[in-house]
Amino acid sequence: MTQEFTTFLLAMLPISELRGALPTSLILFKMTDFEALFWSILGNILVIPFVFFLLSLLQSKIISRISFLKSFSEKFLTFFKKRTNSKNIENLVGLTLFVAVPFPLTGAWTGTIISYFLGIPFKLAFLSISVGVLLSAILVFSLTKTGILIEKSFGLSGLFLFLLALSLFLVFSQKNKKSYEK
Repeated sequence: MTQEFTTFLLAMLPISELRGALPTSLILFKMTDFEALFWSILGNILVIPFVFFLLSLLQSKIISRISFLKSFSEKFLTFFKKRTNSKNIENLVGLTLFVAVPFPLTGAWTGTIISYFLGIPFKLAFLSISVGVLLSAILVFSLTKTGILIEKSFGLSGLFLFLLALSLFLVFSQKNKKSYEK
């Protein structure tokens, strides 16, 4: 299996997505920046129609035929749709930002599932999630390249100390923020 195909598949998987594929392709495979970005973004964006189709298939072929699942599904979808207006631009911006944040379970898979339950039309959801994937690629790429640069300049111990200092800074800034709010 080629490195490009491995990166593409990693980007399609629900856990790793672009957040795992891009650093892997840059650090482990030593791919060029363009190749790493291309295969990671492509794999993560191409999963959107697949998940939409899978959810539609589940809804129409399985859930709609089993009475207790159908009842639960209808109540669940009604609850989601009451809470939000799918024509509302804030939903699309929120969906884009949700997908863009490089945290676990905030990628294209989850964004697609959420947009399906909110009843956002496929074309709008695809556009919104794709923009989120692109923004996420920029963030992950920047963080990965920064880590590579620090590791080259200061070694692994320098990278470890930098990450430790950054973690401590974030922890203490949150504690200070909470003390100001009281």
